[in-house]
Amino acid sequence: MITLNLLPAHYKHEYAFERKKRLIIFVFVALCAITLVFNALLFSVYLYVKVWDSSVSAELEKQQGGESAKYIADLEKSVKNANKEIDALTGIQKDMTVSGPVLENMIMLIKPGVYLKNVSLNAATQDVAISGFAKTRDLVLELEQALKTSDFVVSESVKSPVTNIFTSANINFSLTLKVKNRPE
Repeated sequence: MITLNLLPAHYKHEYAFERKKRLIIFVFVALCAITLVFNALLFSVYLYVKVWDSSVSAELEKQQGGESAKYIADLEKSVKNANKEIDALTGIQKDMTVSGPVLENMIMLIKPGVYLKNVSLNAATQDVAISGFAKTRDLVLELEQALKTSDFVVSESVKSPVTNIFTSANINFSLTLKVKNRPE
């Protein structure tokens, strides 16, 4: 099939220009319509979120001003104060040397023939001073060695004056030592 276009060249250009212009106008109008639809949808979502937010805010204000909120705030304050007191007691307990286990462990090391006269424990410095009576010098030396090898005493801290071993029998002795923080 043969198609003849008898329009002059000038009209052909105008016709092509008019078709392009109409295409551009159509695309522009279509984009405007799509933009309006999206704007309408976004505006409805905005209104929904705004209403939802205001209702949640109102509910929160209602809950925070209520009697239960005051009760919960008072309860939280009481728990915080209790936690502070527990932390203070825990700190004191960690620094404290328990004298019962120290004395119990020390008594287990004493052999027959050794008698304690005085035991003093300084909890702040963990120092212990022992004075007593032993029937023989060997019993004093054995007690000193047992204290050095025990697990509740700092072994380098056991001090025994020379006067403890001047005589061979009926000895009044004294020892000083340092205990570990937590005896086993």
